[in-house]
Amino acid sequence: MKRKHDLSKAIDVNQPLDSKKLIIRFVAFAICFVVAVGAAVLAIKQLNHVEPGMQTIEAEPDNDVQRYQNGVHFQHFFDGDSAAIRLGVKTLTSLYSDALKDVYCQLNPRETYEGRSNLASLNQNQGREVQISQPLYAMLQKADALSSEGVFNLYAGALYAEWEALRYQYEPAAGDPVNDPNEAALLKRLVEATSNRSNFSLEFLDWDSGTVRFTVDQSYLKLLEELDLTDAPILDFNVLTDAVKLEMVADRLKEQGYDSGYLYTDSGLTLTLPRFEQNMQFVVYGQLDGQGAMAAAYPVFRNAAAVNLHAFALEGEEGFYSVEQGGKTLLRHPWLPADGRFRDCLLSAFVVSDEPNAVDTMMDCLRLFACDDEAALHTLAASLPEDVAYLLRTEPQTVHVFGADFTANEAAGFRLAP
Repeated sequence: MKRKHDLSKAIDVNQPLDSKKLIIRFVAFAICFVVAVGAAVLAIKQLNHVEPGMQTIEAEPDNDVQRYQNGVHFQHFFDGDSAAIRLGVKTLTSLYSDALKDVYCQLNPRETYEGRSNLASLNQNQGREVQISQPLYAMLQKADALSSEGVFNLYAGALYAEWEALRYQYEPAAGDPVNDPNEAALLKRLVEATSNRSNFSLEFLDWDSGTVRFTVDQSYLKLLEELDLTDAPILDFNVLTDAVKLEMVADRLKEQGYDSGYLYTDSGLTLTLPRFEQNMQFVVYGQLDGQGAMAAAYPVFRNAAAVNLHAFALEGEEGFYSVEQGGKTLLRHPWLPADGRFRDCLLSAFVVSDEPNAVDTMMDCLRLFACDDEAALHTLAASLPEDVAYLLRTEPQTVHVFGADFTANEAAGFRLAP
């Protein structure tokens, strides 16, 4: 078949090129190449240029200690030229990663790590002397003292393991104690056993060497077997874990001279370091049309600790659910008091302290969540040394404040009240 077009005549490979055209093409190419390279170099310089100010410090991943950096964030102020800032960020990233990883390992109540003693070491070596770090020793002493009022319990690891497992079920409302008598009975037995201090003995034997001994009564161990909870930790900071973590990491950073930033967690805790002088606003959360919303703001430009807890999930949060009982909607959240009693008057609470101690501030916020009614909430909030704000289930648009620096989000319909 004859072709419609003879492609062999389209290009004559033996035809000589015009030398002038060749030179023009070469020069044009060279110019384009130089411009392209120059633009790329400029783009790289601009990409690597860093202005003075707050810098995000991201902990480096570690295959041996996975997820240690989850839920914790760090910002630090750097001044100087771009090269000095990049070097400072690199150095601080390594220090912060080491500190956060080490503290995470020390607070792990389930897993041990080679070369480190931690909560899991105590749980797995009951009745034996164990040497731990002095910071962990001090935190355990404090947590032990705080475990007597029914708000927090260092020995309630099994209770909170069960509560967490329930909150993350596919249909948690179906297994909630108001709908499942068996679950209600199980939680009741755990509360009774963990609140019985005679079941546990944590001896602080020597500060200098960090020597402690943890002993558990056999009757409690048999109960865990009966309830199929032998895998649950016993000794555990549970609802105070993030506060303890921030305190220990902040101390490590300050020892290294890094004290011009702030740490914060996804769970609602913020700790600014001693030389923090930036203008920042903390958010007091409320609900608007069933969704989390900014109800008020509180300015912070100093060393402080703040805790913001809520009984409902913000966007993307898990571990919260609601359950219906007697025509009422009950909100379930991580902040179950150690006495196991559900309270349903509080929607959210915010506490900020000029005494930059995350553990103490967290405890005061947990105490608010453990109040039985609105009158008790008001009395406690008024007695606290910190600035406080809270919203009630019955008045979701009203922010009750104890402090002068709060500003309501009036555009969204929120207002301040004493």
